[in-house]
Amino acid sequence: MIRDDRSFVVLVFAIALGLRLLWVLAVPVAPVSDMAFYYEQGRSIASGEGYVSNGAVNGYVYPDYPAGAPTADRPVGYSGFLALLFLVTGPSVLVGTVANAVLGALGVVVFYGIALRLSSDLLVPRLAAILLAVFPNQIAYCGLLSDSVLFQFLLLVGCYLLLSSSVTRALLSGIVFGLATLTRAYAFPLALVWGGVLWRQRGWRNAVANLGIVTLMAGLVVVPWAIRNHRVFGDWAFVSTNLGHNLLAGHNDRCHGQWTPKLPPAAYAPGFENEIERDHALRRLALEYMVRHPVRTIAVSVPKVFYLYADDADGLRWTFKGWLASRQGVRDGVPPAVAYGPGHYGAMAVFEGYYLLVFAGFLVGLISRIRGRLEGLDPQGLGLWTIGYFTTIAIVFFGMSRFHFPVVPFFCLYAAAVLVQRFRSRLELL
Repeated sequence: MIRDDRSFVVLVFAIALGLRLLWVLAVPVAPVSDMAFYYEQGRSIASGEGYVSNGAVNGYVYPDYPAGAPTADRPVGYSGFLALLFLVTGPSVLVGTVANAVLGALGVVVFYGIALRLSSDLLVPRLAAILLAVFPNQIAYCGLLSDSVLFQFLLLVGCYLLLSSSVTRALLSGIVFGLATLTRAYAFPLALVWGGVLWRQRGWRNAVANLGIVTLMAGLVVVPWAIRNHRVFGDWAFVSTNLGHNLLAGHNDRCHGQWTPKLPPAAYAPGFENEIERDHALRRLALEYMVRHPVRTIAVSVPKVFYLYADDADGLRWTFKGWLASRQGVRDGVPPAVAYGPGHYGAMAVFEGYYLLVFAGFLVGLISRIRGRLEGLDPQGLGLWTIGYFTTIAIVFFGMSRFHFPVVPFFCLYAAAVLVQRFRSRLELL
């Protein structure tokens, strides 16, 4: 066994960073679809043009949204992160993907710190960190200008800070969760879940005080952006104006659990004064649909969960599209169609196979934990609370494989516990 914990941290960081940098450098990918949006917005902010519309809202072109006008179409966090990089280096896809590789590797180290607190057996967090370090889809996403890696990193750091009840850690965690919220608007409630579970044992006063500190600091991070939106639109949008669109995408006649590419005609009606007014209108349409169709609303939750967890090669498929776009050129961020061959399917089989093995290990670990056969693993259920939270988000909106990206570390934790229980003698070198 590697007895020096620092040596293991250096080793696993080197493995994680090396694999991610190798992928980023070996597979150049042009930004397409959402990735093109983030790149252009990062370039726009860095150049002083600001966070402005490209003439579309949530990917749809509306006549009453002029290109170049200020927008809050999507959370600004990842575009702002790219803008900070571009201010130093100039617009560069490679800079963004290398930054993803570094964040991904650091995320493995932070998760190892979390796992040490969630397992009483040192072998389990070490193996979990290794499983995450070499996880194919986690590596592939580093080559994409997607918000997934940054979002996961911020969540892991925020949760790690919550493991301590100190005021300083609570302050820092609030700041980190505020940044995560600006990256994806649904981040902050996870801080309340972790804080509530961790701090309730120390008394309700301590829990309320610390949660208040976290909330205050997160609010201080988010409020300046909300004020900017109010100045632009004359109404409040604390993070973004796509809540109604995403809610309607998961609650309409065409929805079968996944993202709905075409919304009901009423969503495209002209005449809305601004993005916020349209967002409110789409929210009402979604809520009205849920009220009118309660049975279908509940029933469609099952395929939403299925589509959330059934696949883990989406990062590879977007890499195929981006790589082809880098060779053929891309217009307006529209991804090219990929003609899949044996090599494509072979690579996807590797990605899916690894994920399915880890996910199966998680399910076995979950059952064993429930039966009391995995003592000392995640005693407060923080990993399960996290998985449950993101599952709930998918049920409220829609299922998509990239939405389970943040919980993959906890799949690795439970799978590692099962492997250590059954093959301890072979894993002692860790």
